Amino acid sequence: MNEFYYELTVESSDFVELIENFLGDWCDAVIEENGKFITTYEYEPVNVKDALLIYKKELEEMFGAKFLLTAEIAKKKNEDWIESYKKSVEPIQIGNYYVYAPWHEPKSGVKNFCIEPSLAFGTGHHPTTKNAMLFVQKYVKKGDRLLDVGCGSGILALTAADMGAKVDLCDTDAEAIEVAKKVFESNNLAYENIWAGSADEANFEYDMVLANIITDVLVMIGRDLKKAVKQGGKLVLSGILEEHEERLKPFYKDLTLIDRVCESEWVTLVYEKR
Repeated sequence: MNEFYYELTVESSDFVELIENFLGDWCDAVIEENGKFITTYEYEPVNVKDALLIYKKELEEMFGAKFLLTAEIAKKKNEDWIESYKKSVEPIQIGNYYVYAPWHEPKSGVKNFCIEPSLAFGTGHHPTTKNAMLFVQKYVKKGDRLLDVGCGSGILALTAADMGAKVDLCDTDAEAIEVAKKVFESNNLAYENIWAGSADEANFEYDMVLANIITDVLVMIGRDLKKAVKQGGKLVLSGILEEHEERLKPFYKDLTLIDRVCESEWVTLVYEKR
């Protein structure tokens, strides 16, 4: 990443749409802000500014009308977004577990999980992950077999493994599988099986199946999720917006709802197969 970038800010009293289209030919995106157009460049866009002033004269000659146009170049320091993101991520206590990033310190007197945050995977900060993790702590027993479907970082299965469960994980995103493997390794815990795919490839019936996925997918793979739960086992569904909850429930009406939590419009449900 370069230390600096350049911002060209343009304001025009007329021919606004033509000026915007002209700028769009010189950059990836034109941002309109308070009546001004802003474009950014890796290098100082003197040639863009010069071309714009020539274009202004051509428009004036073509339409026989003078108009005001300002074009200013500003040199700005690039912010390291990765470092900024790191600073924005705080450790979080979820039940018996303290989840922290590698650049933070573990907490004494509690169980610690070190997980490097990624926007694509769970670290426990979102209510869907946090509440699913709390239900794992509430219901999982030592010796249980558990399947984490759409595992992301693997934090839910990681919690169950630490509690003494035998865990399997799967995700349709191959990158998530690699992340989960690293998370287990860095926290000195083990899984039984892990695969790129979904619940339809499971070879066992489980004491608990977890699925922290969006509602549409929970509906689509509902049959596979229920099939993977053993008689007397539990199915934890998360990632459900409260407004979609009633649309989801008919697809799981053959199970018994035994627990529910809603936080910030996100619902997590626990079903039992009786």
